[in-house]
Amino acid sequence: ETFGELERYCYLVASTVGLMCRQIFGYRNESTREYAINLGIALQLTNILRDVKDDAERGRIYLPREDLARFGYTEDDLLHQRYSQAFVELMRFECDRARGYFDAARDSLRDEDKRFFFAARIMWSIYAHTLRRIESAGYNVFERRISISGILKVLIAFRYWLSHQLKYSW
Repeated sequence: ETFGELERYCYLVASTVGLMCRQIFGYRNESTREYAINLGIALQLTNILRDVKDDAERGRIYLPREDLARFGYTEDDLLHQRYSQAFVELMRFECDRARGYFDAARDSLRDEDKRFFFAARIMWSIYAHTLRRIESAGYNVFERRISISGILKVLIAFRYWLSHQLKYSW
């Protein structure tokens, strides 16, 4: 019904994983707790936005009803994959919301903790790219599945690995 409910769902399915990884891999600053929580929500929101079509085909809607109503887009519109200006505005709003969580995550990770969150930082970059692809596709997730190529994922991972090696191997 509400974004609060969706945020709680995202926390339970994604942020908790980050919080467990934080305990396993270590940290220096308590702010990594906020990093794990915000990154988990950002990643899960991006998954939801990317998978709107797949979920609709299964009769599932994860976008809050309050947001659908706010933009005048109905559940029936979503289940029938109607791409309209109302859908674009809804998706723009949701993408901006996800970006806010990415930004909050980035802002809470201190330099001395980055080495502990190597894999999470790669995921941050891949999912942030996915979000930008949704935006550059005019939010039309019905036309084709938005994704990042395997080659780009490898390049992103290599960039982080190289940066990590240069910074922490000395």
